[in-house]
Amino acid sequence: MAQATVNVNIIPTDVSEAGLPIPASISETPNPFRESTRIVFYVPRQTEVSVAVFDVRGRRVRTLVSTTQSAGRHETTWLGRDDQGRVLGSGVYFLRYVTDERVITRRVLLLR
Repeated sequence: MAQATVNVNIIPTDVSEAGLPIPASISETPNPFRESTRIVFYVPRQTEVSVAVFDVRGRRVRTLVSTTQSAGRHETTWLGRDDQGRVLGSGVYFLRYVTDERVITRRVLLLR
């Protein structure tokens, strides 16, 4: 009985140094933070990306990114302020990273 051969071709749009596709991800540092936190996110292929901050009641308080991004590493900074520039109080906030294929939510703690 002859064995069938199956060929699988994976064509990543962006690759890590190890040659593996880069998955969508987001991280923040420092966390907790007082003045600002740096947000690093990876986009696996060019797509529309949104990174926003929500309070514990689920209200969007700040939009950090809302545009088409190329594949690869990107970063932005959140200064603990809302869209009108007002200083937000201490508390738990949520970063929401959204692409057409993935939604990731991360908790951040702002300490004033």
